[in-house]
Amino acid sequence: MAEHKRQHVQVFAYDEELHELRNFKSSGAFLHFLHHSSNERIPLSSIPEIHEWSLKTFFKAANTIAQSIKNEHFSTSDTLVFKSTRDKSLSGHVADTECKPYFIAAFNAYFQNETMLWPYIRLTGEHASKGKTGKDQEKQSISHLHYLLLARPDLYVAQGMLTSKTGIVFLVGIGGQGIRSLAVKWSNKELSKLMYAFIFCLYRPDKFVDPSYEIGHVKDDHVTYTIKLPIKPGVDAVPTDQQVVLCRDFLPIYANSPFGTRTHVFSKPDSEVTINSKRLMVLKDQFCRVGTRFYEHDILDRVHTRGEKVPGVVEAVYND
Repeated sequence: MAEHKRQHVQVFAYDEELHELRNFKSSGAFLHFLHHSSNERIPLSSIPEIHEWSLKTFFKAANTIAQSIKNEHFSTSDTLVFKSTRDKSLSGHVADTECKPYFIAAFNAYFQNETMLWPYIRLTGEHASKGKTGKDQEKQSISHLHYLLLARPDLYVAQGMLTSKTGIVFLVGIGGQGIRSLAVKWSNKELSKLMYAFIFCLYRPDKFVDPSYEIGHVKDDHVTYTIKLPIKPGVDAVPTDQQVVLCRDFLPIYANSPFGTRTHVFSKPDSEVTINSKRLMVLKDQFCRVGTRFYEHDILDRVHTRGEKVPGVVEAVYND
């Protein structure tokens, strides 16, 4: 493996248990998963005819399907485009990674910029090049999903691909759980249907997306987020008719373990959001399985008991 590729794999701390691919039992099981990602079944009645699927024709075929989906179902949306990253630099990652997928999918408007920001990427892809073992190729593809979930706190599920001379592997990285995959040969007659459904989910991610997050504006080459916090009127010391507190323009400052605890930390030092009469300037979002770890909010409450604040220890003003 090339030295720069080896470093990227090591940085994301490959763990055989967390990052082992779990295969879908069949293409039908894969489609079932994609259908249930949506509030409505994915329409598969107008799939364009692709005369040849191969490594050489992949970009043209994938973009033909993406354009068809846009024209048929999302006419007011921008066009999703699959492109190589060879001439495109990537930036704006919360972990400042130099990891660079072989290709990505994003909306066309974002490709017009000189630099592609990670939070605008919809899909990461890798090509199985010579000189790598199958396991190394797999690890590289997994590392891209790892970094995509770190960069996209708004995604429950990240999508990826691994292409080779023989076919394609569809990848779905599920936050807090792991990665599932389906390997399909270029000659498989179902490939166009599978690709259509997979790309359709990039246009309409529905249950793949956390609705409490909304991408905001760009600040110093990093994307901010508006985060919706559900609150309890009368309990969290907010107006009784208020159901949600909007934390606008919070900047990601830390992310870790996308397939484990799925931890994201955001900051806005000049925040004017108040809950229980206290300013909320740092927000931590973490996936915690019930009964498997300490309850952090209770510990912080005990640290700051009897009205005395312990210097250097964060004070929780909100918990859900």
